[in-house]
Amino acid sequence: MFKRKQSATQGESSEKKQKTSTTYNPYSSSTELWRKVFMDAQDAFKQSKFDEAVALFTRALTLEPDHATILDCRSACYEKLGDYPSALADAKKTIHAAPTDARGYLRAGKLLSLQKKYKAAIKTYATALERVKPDDKRYSVIMTMKTSAERALSPPKGLDFMAILPYDVKAMIFSYLSFDRRVQCMAVSKRWRQFALDWNGMWQNLDFGNRGVSQHTIKRYMSYAKGRHIRRLALSDMEQNMMEKVLNLIISEDCQYIETLEFKHCVLPHTLFLRALRLMGKHLVYLNLDGSLGISFYDIFKDVLKMCTKLKRVSIKGIAPMMDNKLFLETEFMKLEPYPTQVEDFRVELQTNVSVFMTMGEKLFCYFPKLRIFEFADATVDFNKLHYLLATHCPQLESLSMGFRHHITRTPLSENASGVQVRHFSVSSLALTPARHIIPFISPKAVETMIFTNVTGVGPVLSRVASLPGGLGQLRTLHLTSVFDIDEDDLISIINACSNLEDLKLTHCQGLNDTVLASFCHVNKLKRLDISQNMVITGAGIKKLIDSQKGSLKKLIMNDCNYIQSDAVQWAKEQLGRNVVECRRTVRRR
Repeated sequence: MFKRKQSATQGESSEKKQKTSTTYNPYSSSTELWRKVFMDAQDAFKQSKFDEAVALFTRALTLEPDHATILDCRSACYEKLGDYPSALADAKKTIHAAPTDARGYLRAGKLLSLQKKYKAAIKTYATALERVKPDDKRYSVIMTMKTSAERALSPPKGLDFMAILPYDVKAMIFSYLSFDRRVQCMAVSKRWRQFALDWNGMWQNLDFGNRGVSQHTIKRYMSYAKGRHIRRLALSDMEQNMMEKVLNLIISEDCQYIETLEFKHCVLPHTLFLRALRLMGKHLVYLNLDGSLGISFYDIFKDVLKMCTKLKRVSIKGIAPMMDNKLFLETEFMKLEPYPTQVEDFRVELQTNVSVFMTMGEKLFCYFPKLRIFEFADATVDFNKLHYLLATHCPQLESLSMGFRHHITRTPLSENASGVQVRHFSVSSLALTPARHIIPFISPKAVETMIFTNVTGVGPVLSRVASLPGGLGQLRTLHLTSVFDIDEDDLISIINACSNLEDLKLTHCQGLNDTVLASFCHVNKLKRLDISQNMVITGAGIKKLIDSQKGSLKKLIMNDCNYIQSDAVQWAKEQLGRNVVECRRTVRRR
């Protein structure tokens, strides 16, 4: 009798232990049904079916209430669904069901941190460190998470380099920033703002671009610059009333030390603008009036160059020939007495259908004895006369860029004609222009840039130049656009001669094919290549090109090349980089 009772007591004790252990192990229950539901819920969780997993975990809890593992898993599901209150409630139930298990505390602390309740999270982790045994494998994780929550609650104070770095270092850092970035830095803190206001380099370069700034903003920035002298002022797309206010500010603030003045596409009040130029004339070095109204080509030579004696760069693209339409530019211009200037870079394009430079070129170039860079656009051009004028008046010319509609040259000059020979040459014509008229302008051994658009006979002429000793050996940039009569052999001989070529553009070029691309092995410095609008090149040619130029090529453009398949484009991007390769197809609507 006594033994049976003892046996029953032992049975109750073992049953009690088994029930206690059920709290931690889902597979120890005598009932198999909840385990099956639990496993189905886990599968749903792994498949990111969180709503379904929540329902299955809830069903498992009805079969096995207050089970720590099931509660923790359901809490994780609620967390994935973004239902933090429900997730936190299950985490607290997990802690209540298993006070010495780290899972509930870690889950609750994480959820509180996600809600930025760092004090509550720290308290939860601290409780966990008291209850969880130190030899638990998650004990160190609790300590790490507690430290992380404490840092989030009290982040370390950031170091303000304005309070640490020497003045010269801060000035050097600011000097690398654009004007816009410098202005943005003023909003960081009072210390940054004060440095910007006091630094003499802050207001030397006022570049407002085309942002449509107000008069108040310009006035405030000019007032900041007092005593620190503005060196550059740039504005664009300004109406006349606004320009009047700006020019009056220049005069009233005594901005006489401006060296660079850029008024692009602005409407300039004529008299007030000349008055402002008179103020800064002794220091102005660069003047850009592209697309502006109120000042004319005639005014540049009559007044501007005379007042601004230190001007070295002038750009007047798109300005009017004369302010008074009743006067004829050629007649009035010829009345002026020419004088030498310091201008080295002159860029001009007039809004007229009449040829200007060929009719008054003899007198025009007398103003530019030191000219090194000349860019112009005119209705017509006479290459023989232009070559003579440049050779006579501009012996230091290095770069020549011309755009025109058609030429009136009858007999081409000899390729060995003495006179001007430039290192940088560009020609763009609306009408087909024979290359034989252009070669006398180029120095075969020293030329570094050649850009031809709509020019015929380029192949034989450049091949002949390339065959000369040292011919095209220094060429670094070659652009051939809409050159229809150049063949494969000419292209190969030209490219083989250009051992230092870095930038090559062969768009809409008839002789370009896979064989030409295979010959690029002789060019070992090519950085940029544009072969757009080609109907012959295939993926095989691209592969040969990349195999020979992979080490140096930084940009490959092959737009509208219909025979280059998508797999070849993808391979090129894998070899060179996604940002290096550009390949687009133009969809033409019927």
